[in-house]
Amino acid sequence: MNGVTTAILLFIFLSMAIPSLIKNKSQFYCAVAAVLGVIFLDALGHVVHSDAFSAFTYFMSALIQILAVLLLVALLLGTAASLAPPLLAKLAI
Repeated sequence: MNGVTTAILLFIFLSMAIPSLIKNKSQFYCAVAAVLGVIFLDALGHVVHSDAFSAFTYFMSALIQILAVLLLVALLLGTAASLAPPLLAKLAI
């Protein structure tokens, strides 16, 4: 699960380096908040030594990671939709 969080964070840092990727800031900020929530739940799961609580935090982390990935995919689809007409116009003969 930590690999998924790492990939999401890499995309977030890439989006911060290339701001033109971010077309919908609210989706971007929700994805950032989701990743911070995953990191918090992971830390909380390590602090509280209960099997049931660890299972709960693992499950909630997985759901929040899915949410973050879906938000970032929607962010990219919005970017791709805005880039498509100029690219298609250049390809038209």
